[in-house]
Amino acid sequence: MTNFSKISWSAVVGALLAITVAASAAETPACNQAEALIPYENSETVVAYINGILTNVQEADNGTDAFAGLLGPDQHGKSLRYETLYNDTRGLLDLVEVFDQRLAERGQTMAGRFELLPELIRGGGPMTKEIIAAAPELESLINDVMSDYKSFVHGALTKLTRELTLTHGENPLIENFLPLAATAETSEVIARHRARLDQWIKNGHGVMLLAYSQGALFGNAVYQYAKSNNFHIPLEMVHIAPVSVHTLGREHTRVDKDSVLNLLALSGTIPQITNAIPYYWSRPPGLNDRADFLGHGLLEIYLNPHLVASKRILSHIDVDLRTMFSFYGPALP
Repeated sequence: MTNFSKISWSAVVGALLAITVAASAAETPACNQAEALIPYENSETVVAYINGILTNVQEADNGTDAFAGLLGPDQHGKSLRYETLYNDTRGLLDLVEVFDQRLAERGQTMAGRFELLPELIRGGGPMTKEIIAAAPELESLINDVMSDYKSFVHGALTKLTRELTLTHGENPLIENFLPLAATAETSEVIARHRARLDQWIKNGHGVMLLAYSQGALFGNAVYQYAKSNNFHIPLEMVHIAPVSVHTLGREHTRVDKDSVLNLLALSGTIPQITNAIPYYWSRPPGLNDRADFLGHGLLEIYLNPHLVASKRILSHIDVDLRTMFSFYGPALP
């Protein structure tokens, strides 16, 4: 065990990612369709963002805010309401411990510099550049941490997929959306999502799911749950950088230089590439004014207004919103 054990968990979580696990909601039964629903045409449409891996609550909300900024408070004369369906990242502390070991290998100067992890897994940033300028020998830390991160992502997503999926031949089926193999953590996340969806449906809201990366697995689960219960509301879903085997017939976007997805593709099947993007050194910064060496960032890559992938995503959202708004009336022009 490294000196990591001497570090308080609260300090690590606060300094590194401020992971706040949303309170687990007890699983609630599906809405009774006999209950009085607020007419959908008089209700807001909920645009629900489901975050990806290694994302704290604030970063997930930043993703939701990004969609709100791009889409605005309304579309085609209909009001939109933005929500986050948060899913917790499993195995985070394992990654932190490995990172602590990497820092310890570089000497006392780097020990405990947990705040560098978000930069390092994306290929560097302002703090990292400043350190490397003063000590060029530390540049190898970037490649080491990125390699650790890729392994972490692959392992975490593989485990999660096993928990959510029962494989029968070539057709992965989600059995009751809470398979017996699922851990309590996975079950709690799905239960929270279902409870939120049930409440939106009860209040007569249409729901647009925006599932990013790991969020695709949870998006598929909640989408299938709603469809299996024949909820009489407009429901659509758009996949962004999905790690899932299937997209359930919904539109998706995946860029060619997304090294996280390309790694997963080596050991399994994921949705095909849809768009090409420039190499790292030629990419314009994204919505957060940052680049992402891994090519997987939501704000840096997929919602980057300078890259074609964002136009594809916004087009899919627009088409689905039009379909939703036409649910109770004539099709929109």
